[in-house]
Amino acid sequence: MVFGSITSASSWEPFRRAIEIMTTVYFPQKGLVQKRKKYLDMLIWDNSCTKKTRFVLAKPCPLNKGILDEQGNMKSLRALMYVYDALILAPGRKQMEQLLAAAIEAIFTVMGPPDIKVRQCSLAMDKWVGHVVGESQIMLEIEMNFSQLDVGVSDQYGQEYINLLDDSWPKSRVLFTANCVSTLLGKLARLSEGANWVFHFMSHIYASVGFAL
Repeated sequence: MVFGSITSASSWEPFRRAIEIMTTVYFPQKGLVQKRKKYLDMLIWDNSCTKKTRFVLAKPCPLNKGILDEQGNMKSLRALMYVYDALILAPGRKQMEQLLAAAIEAIFTVMGPPDIKVRQCSLAMDKWVGHVVGESQIMLEIEMNFSQLDVGVSDQYGQEYINLLDDSWPKSRVLFTANCVSTLLGKLARLSEGANWVFHFMSHIYASVGFAL
């Protein structure tokens, strides 16, 4: 389907829901990890998380009640589908391998098994190969630590912003173009998701842009 087309999201919705629900069916099935070992071996496993890691406990809410049932047993986990991305969380490597294998099985069941002579693989290999699986993930330049329930800005993105200030916004500058200031605001907006105090800067810049317009 065409990315961004008006009908793409609604056309994809049944497939997205089917994949998400079917991961819960496949998760408890034995043998899937071995069956999909070829794909699991393409991932990079971050082993920095140890038993000594002190996890911040998330409080259950009506929508997210935790991964244990009333008897204290782990529920069948699912891969939460956000458009065409699968958001996957599991308490350990064994469970993560099970859930990843279940997600692969669900994707291939719904979209068809790999047959690159006819069509591209429905598992996005450009994102899959070399992906780091660990307690910390960088998503759209925002670093999320799921053991500490903490959000921050990646070092790379922070350095990009510093470079932008050094190259395009010297102290001697007194004028700005719409293109330059929109780039600055875009970077700041992303930066503010990991550092809330950045919002104090943005209000002044918005005021300057409004005055200029």
